Amino acid sequence: MHRRPRAPIFYIIAIMARYSNPAIILSIVMVSLIFSERGKSMIIGYFDGASRGNPGEAGAGACIVDFDKGQVLWKESKYLGKRTNNEAEYEALILLLRELLQRKLFNCVVKGDSKLVVNQMLGEWKVREPRLLPLAEEAKLLIEKTRARLQWIPRQENSLADSLSNQAIDEAKKSKKQTDHDVAKVVARMVSDYIFVVRDGQEEYAVDLKHKNCSCPSFAVEKNCVHMEEALKEKNQK
Repeated sequence: MHRRPRAPIFYIIAIMARYSNPAIILSIVMVSLIFSERGKSMIIGYFDGASRGNPGEAGAGACIVDFDKGQVLWKESKYLGKRTNNEAEYEALILLLRELLQRKLFNCVVKGDSKLVVNQMLGEWKVREPRLLPLAEEAKLLIEKTRARLQWIPRQENSLADSLSNQAIDEAKKSKKQTDHDVAKVVARMVSDYIFVVRDGQEEYAVDLKHKNCSCPSFAVEKNCVHMEEALKEKNQK
């Protein structure tokens, strides 16, 4: 009669029963744990939120790392506008969990350096801030769907997600400066063949190309200005 092979755990118990030496028993247990981990994917997700002002300009950062292949599978920076630090942390966790769900990555370890978020998601702490309640509910739902296992880690072990959250804020600031610069740039409008009105930020100046004159203060001193140059460019394009 064919006998079904016993599960590894029964072999371990049988072997352990033969020995009374604690060192040998410990070695057997450690070896069994190592072999039991073989074949499991070492994919870990990291999340972090940043807020400069609390509340202030905020960003969320998240990444998924495959330690078996030694590569970052995915990373994301997201500018959040004005948020508290705790809101940013939750937004970062949700960003990560959505990606895990989309990629169908289940039972992954998810690590973050926010004790508040991790402990609230593990049910150790209550969610007391009203503004966090909808974020916490969404995060819990995504955790159920992905079966993610949350772990707290020190900030120094969360450097990539941390840099991504701050990168989102920095890039948003650069974009805003560029927009402000575009709004304030010098623009010339032709009124007649030789007369132009040039807007420089909030000011407007009259440029007379025929008599080479501009109504701006700098032209009176230097006999040249950016408004004159912009008017010439505009005329040449006509």
